[in-house]
Amino acid sequence: MSGAKKSIDEIWKELNARPQPRQGISGLGGVGIGGLPGVTSKVRTVGIGSKPAAASDASPNSASQQGGSAPGQDQQPSQAPSAASQQDVVGPKVALDGDDASYLASLQRTINCLADPDRSLRRTAATTLQTKLLSGDASTPRATPAQLHALLCGPLLRPLVSLLSDQLERCRLVSLAILLDGCRQLPDSSVLLPELLPALARRYGALPVQEAAEEVCLQIAQLTSLLLSTSQPSHLSRFIPEIASIVCRGLEDGFPDLKKAACTCTEQLAALARGRPASSAPGAPPAPSPSQDTTITTPDATSATASGATATASAISSALDGEAEKLLASLVPNLQHQHSRVRLAAMAALDALVGPGAGGVRRALLEEVVVPALKPLAHDRAQGVREAMFSAVARWMGYPAGEAPDAAAGGEQMCGAAAGAASQLLPLLLVGVTDPQPATGSLALSLVEGVGAVWLREQQQQGTSEAGATEISGDEAKESGQDGHEGVVAVRLEASRLGAPYSGRPGAGCRAMVVALLPQHLPPLARQLGEWTVALRVAAARSLHTTLVMSEGAAAAHAQLLLPALCR
Repeated sequence: MSGAKKSIDEIWKELNARPQPRQGISGLGGVGIGGLPGVTSKVRTVGIGSKPAAASDASPNSASQQGGSAPGQDQQPSQAPSAASQQDVVGPKVALDGDDASYLASLQRTINCLADPDRSLRRTAATTLQTKLLSGDASTPRATPAQLHALLCGPLLRPLVSLLSDQLERCRLVSLAILLDGCRQLPDSSVLLPELLPALARRYGALPVQEAAEEVCLQIAQLTSLLLSTSQPSHLSRFIPEIASIVCRGLEDGFPDLKKAACTCTEQLAALARGRPASSAPGAPPAPSPSQDTTITTPDATSATASGATATASAISSALDGEAEKLLASLVPNLQHQHSRVRLAAMAALDALVGPGAGGVRRALLEEVVVPALKPLAHDRAQGVREAMFSAVARWMGYPAGEAPDAAAGGEQMCGAAAGAASQLLPLLLVGVTDPQPATGSLALSLVEGVGAVWLREQQQQGTSEAGATEISGDEAKESGQDGHEGVVAVRLEASRLGAPYSGRPGAGCRAMVVALLPQHLPPLARQLGEWTVALRVAAARSLHTTLVMSEGAAAAHAQLLLPALCR
């Protein structure tokens, strides 16, 4: 080193030079209560569709004050501001009294520290804010729902969204914890969607995935599920692609709890597409209790509300249809997961996605993706998974599981995709009749009879009943006693040789359905009897046994196909 040494006075003068202002968050400035910068006595919000605030209302803490920091200091990743971040937070007007405004003012310094370049200060500020808002401390009581609403709809939302991409995992966890607790207390979380969902999709939905911490990913999936339950469907419809990307990443993740949370989100999306609340999906977080409203609703208003709900459900269904292929590609592999609870959750999500009313799966996807993935579940080692699969297939074919076969006559019809793939879905039900567990076999038999009743009713309504249906109707008349008591006894004695789960002759509807579908159903079974794998040959033999029981004498017409396959 060369040059003259500086004196102590010169060094002291340099140290006491003008200090650089600490960086802050754009949009939090202003002069408010008690002259404190960044604090106002009112939380100003605008409604949906309103224009951005004028330039004169802009905060003095603009981007020009956020200059580069000194080398060696930790900084958050810079992101391009979105269009939504340049406008006021969308939401209802929040009226604050003096106490609430003072409470917000007491937290403003802590909120400003969330954007400090010092990572330790950001972590401390985030932890302190979590304690003050959710638990309270000696100096600050716990935030009331009104105060938390005012913070999330005002100065706190954007700092929390910025923390989602913070370098410290602790800061990201605290940010998500505050958002989760806040959404549970908000009457409507729709105000958070424009800022929050795009940020979540950038962090976890886009490829390559930026978030590596499992706990953070799980909280992102839980927050997405909570937003689906607590937001208005009309506001969610335009965010279906972002939500679907988050759900796909959750289904592809190796964390079992994260997979189950993503399956819950899939069920919620399907419920919204049917016009039902997302909170009605099994496993979904409950929606907050609505406030009491004494407004008298007129018939015209009720009709308009129903029409709007139908239009919203149609928009969500159309948007979900565009994401169905991606969702299926991520969901179907979970049907073979090593944990039975993950397989059960994946089956429930698939049931919701394919079922009537969701409109998310076309026939081609059902035949090429769904049916091949369901075949191994007929032999799943978990009884609950097998029963869930049989019940789901029956629902797709129009029979509401859990009701008597006669009730299905006035129930749902086959969904559009399942109606064309009945010949491929029926074998999945027939193999369950010979299940090793008697309870599962009885369930499968009742489902087959219920589906047959639905099928026969639809054929009669269309006026295109096959000859098999006419033949079965004649046999049914014989069984009912019109041809004498001896015929009834003979039929019952013949049926008694079948053994469990049969308690008598199968219903007329299922026999007519099997007879009508024999030409499409038997050739694949004959080929599967020659498979190399023992499990596949056993499954084909079980399905063939039920098919022969249901078709009775009509199977004799296909003896040329069956005998060579049985004599191999």
